[in-house]
Amino acid sequence: MTEFEIQCFNDLYAKFEAGERVEALQELRDLARRLDDPWDRAFSLYHETLFLAEMAETSQARSRLEELKGAVASLTDPPPDAYQNNYPISLTVMARYAEILILLAERNEPLALQVLEELVSRYPKHLAMPDSWGIERDIQVQRGYLLADAGRWREAKPFLENAFPPDVWKSVTCYYLGHCYYELHEYERARMKLVEALDLGLVGHWEGKARYVLGIVEYHLSDIKAAKTQFELCVQTAGPEYLGQTRVWEWLEATSRKLGLQDEAEMYRRRRMDPQPDSKLN
Repeated sequence: MTEFEIQCFNDLYAKFEAGERVEALQELRDLARRLDDPWDRAFSLYHETLFLAEMAETSQARSRLEELKGAVASLTDPPPDAYQNNYPISLTVMARYAEILILLAERNEPLALQVLEELVSRYPKHLAMPDSWGIERDIQVQRGYLLADAGRWREAKPFLENAFPPDVWKSVTCYYLGHCYYELHEYERARMKLVEALDLGLVGHWEGKARYVLGIVEYHLSDIKAAKTQFELCVQTAGPEYLGQTRVWEWLEATSRKLGLQDEAEMYRRRRMDPQPDSKLN
């Protein structure tokens, strides 16, 4: 692949991350049609699969993934400019990484973690190479996320602490690390990271999650007023599905009573007595 073509891929990624996803995908497909080398075409298939997985177009992503696997299986001799990198292994690793992203888009986190751990176990030397297209960095971050989602907080901690996420992942990584510290009863560190995550600009359900955990942390640190504020903000920012998995109404009742706000406490008690899904967080 020429330097110009590599720059084209980099420009397309910048456009994709800037929100111009449909345009970037179409331009990627246009670029792929101009590539003659089969290795370069396989490389473009990999990136198209990533784009589609990120866009949650999982059916199309899986179709491209199968094309990519077929291309990898048909290629035996690396291109003459492969230098120290092993192209067959590189594309195999890239295909497995693309599969992980598809599984994440399908919300199959347990299988995604299984595939990820198998990948890391099988190709540790290749992933450690400097020219791995950022896959090793992203895999370590995703490993921290998935271990945390599985409740394996102590295992997740070193991956999250040593993560070097891309800018778009920084706020979520801070949230996960803050949640990890909370689960391990490191409350001061949890507060610092959760506040940092919010300052970095968590949006949507991530903000609601961070507010909830930060509320519990503030409670454990005896700042009841701050805890109540965070629980109130959680109710404002989290969706009903997430709220139904928490004990936010109990926390609001408890913090209101400690602050002497009996009318509010009674209101939250009545809200708590409404039928709710089984609680999963505490």
